Amino acid sequence: MVTAVIQGRQIQVLLVEDDYITSSAFKIMINSMNMHVVKSVSSGEASIIASAEIKPDLIVMDIILEGKITGIEAARIINQNLSIPIIFLTGSRLYPSKTSNKDNYPFEIIQKPLTSENDFLKVVKKILRDIPVFSNETDLFHISST
Repeated sequence: MVTAVIQGRQIQVLLVEDDYITSSAFKIMINSMNMHVVKSVSSGEASIIASAEIKPDLIVMDIILEGKITGIEAARIINQNLSIPIIFLTGSRLYPSKTSNKDNYPFEIIQKPLTSENDFLKVVKKILRDIPVFSNETDLFHISST
């Protein structure tokens, strides 16, 4: 079993996905890695409010969402005041590139459908290790058998 911890506690995740089936699958996968989905919302607008309220360690966000703004626009707004790493989920080839990230917030992209939990775990590890406050964590992820 993989246990993801930061400073001795579970990684707190905000999940932003408007497709119920995809959201449920990601929630199960994230929780099975012993991370905690603190809240799940379906729009960019709701993600902005939830981020300010709960200040998660990580946001997993679809790019195309319900509401008037995309996940990319929501991420820009969120990271004007907070510095929260974001893993974008996308089923299309239209997604932000590292070079187009003018706001300079940390992000990674995962193509849907996800083919492996290990691929997701690698991206989580990479994005959190790139954040200075987490980069010193020697035991960011534990692998234990139960």
